[in-house]
Amino acid sequence: MAHLLVVLSLLLAAIQLFASQEVQLNEEGCGTAPEAVVNGMSARPHQFPWVVFLELHFPSLKTRCGGSIITKRHVLTAAHCTIQGDTEIVAIYVIYGHADISRGARVRVAKLLRHQKYDDKLIFNDIAILLVEKPFRYGVEVKPICFPTKPLNAYNKNAVIAGWGKLSEFGNTSDHLQFTIVKIQPNEVCEKLYTDSYRKDITYCAFHNDTGSCFGDSGSPLFMQADKGRYTQVGIVSHGFSCESPIVYAKVEGFIDWVVNAIRSLKGYKDLAPQ
Repeated sequence: MAHLLVVLSLLLAAIQLFASQEVQLNEEGCGTAPEAVVNGMSARPHQFPWVVFLELHFPSLKTRCGGSIITKRHVLTAAHCTIQGDTEIVAIYVIYGHADISRGARVRVAKLLRHQKYDDKLIFNDIAILLVEKPFRYGVEVKPICFPTKPLNAYNKNAVIAGWGKLSEFGNTSDHLQFTIVKIQPNEVCEKLYTDSYRKDITYCAFHNDTGSCFGDSGSPLFMQADKGRYTQVGIVSHGFSCESPIVYAKVEGFIDWVVNAIRSLKGYKDLAPQ
């Protein structure tokens, strides 16, 4: 029995080692876009090849969110996208590779890791990682976003938000990827507006010229040009009062260790059965 346990432990370690070798953050070509970004328009077919659409299935409800490719097997999104009150999600599909949802490729999410300290009341630690069933094949249409490895000086700087949310607060959701430019606000602006639901170590808020993220954009990436002109993800759309007010984002650099550990090990992941 003891021998069997040792063998199983070694096998598990080997599997996890293989998984860690198979994928990595910040692979060559991460965060490279084919053209410059101007404000507030429909994205070209492969303009942001790391942005993905999430189709989320609950027992009696289907919803949508956004996400970002960070490795060949991992997608980053918001924790609140993966749970509805006390109702757990049953299936997630990632649609990727094109700005039009109908023209994108589709892959099933096999495992889900929601931050263990996610707070659905204050909406803290609003971050989750999805492990896809089959690896992404990188190319012009599909690339990872670069991931910060150290703190960024992002305050008062412009960043891009992209997603398939509503074009206006009372409008319809879009089937074509939209994007706009927002400015990351100083902490004092966000703390005054959101009080207890804002923590400067794990959240940003951003707003600029009456443009921002809208409903349905939850989980989508906020990214800016950083090292060598590549785009680096700085936030994940979390929550806000309205489409026209500053939106709160999970601050990615506040979760560097958590993300690194999550792509190295399968510990804590929840299996999602095929539907």
